[in-house]
Amino acid sequence: IDPVDTYFMNTIGKVRATNELHEYQTDTLAAAAANAWIESDAFTATARTATVRINNRCQILRDDFTISDRLKSINLAGRSDEVAYQVNKSMKYIAKCIEYALLINATKTTGSETVAPTMIGALGSITTNATNAGGVDITRTMVNNSLATLWAAGGKSPYKLLCGSYQKMTLSASLSSINSREISAKEKRATYEVDFYDTDHGVVEIRAHQIINTSAPASVLILGDMGLWKTAWLKDVIVKKLPELPMAQPISVIADLTLEARQEKGSAKITELATG
Repeated sequence: IDPVDTYFMNTIGKVRATNELHEYQTDTLAAAAANAWIESDAFTATARTATVRINNRCQILRDDFTISDRLKSINLAGRSDEVAYQVNKSMKYIAKCIEYALLINATKTTGSETVAPTMIGALGSITTNATNAGGVDITRTMVNNSLATLWAAGGKSPYKLLCGSYQKMTLSASLSSINSREISAKEKRATYEVDFYDTDHGVVEIRAHQIINTSAPASVLILGDMGLWKTAWLKDVIVKKLPELPMAQPISVIADLTLEARQEKGSAKITELATG
């Protein structure tokens, strides 16, 4: 599995789901306040706010294919096992589809006999720290404002900013003007990209993401604490060989999982950006 294509899935943690509707708890700390007591003060219980019970739907991802019996007997000119090759290719495809669902899915769907259940992904889950850019180019001011809001809500550095190619280039152009570089002319190299941005609220790693580039190029995700996101697996990726057909072997690669957004306030998004 290409770690660049599936950066989000590979970076966040894993837990086990035990039902099609995966439920979990989220909580927040009270704001800091003056807290001083006399030694002999009587015990006074403080009312506790109940944790919030939230959920997401497990989504089945699948890739089906057949291998002709003839392929098992002929020279494949470069590979010895067609089944292994196609299974490996299918596993990579499923991994990219999982990354798409974890990041891009806007809503969760319960599912029915005719509708497949779907999880809500990160872009759909982040609602508190959300900025609509109104169709203009991204700027460092937008990023700074999002980070200030995110930091105030308890988001932690280092932040991960995931975006498409155009947003990465636009940010690099915006940030390059405030950088000072010394590059030897002998190297015959110009450096224009910006991968890390030091701000008043922490360090931001700016990473171009291929799936966001293709499927949500007008959006930017700023992830403040990767520990607040988890994949919850109802069923690990499996390779299932189905009953053979007269002249072929049907094979299905299947995964069943969902996303935990343990505290969406710990991340931010900027949407409706210009894309070129």
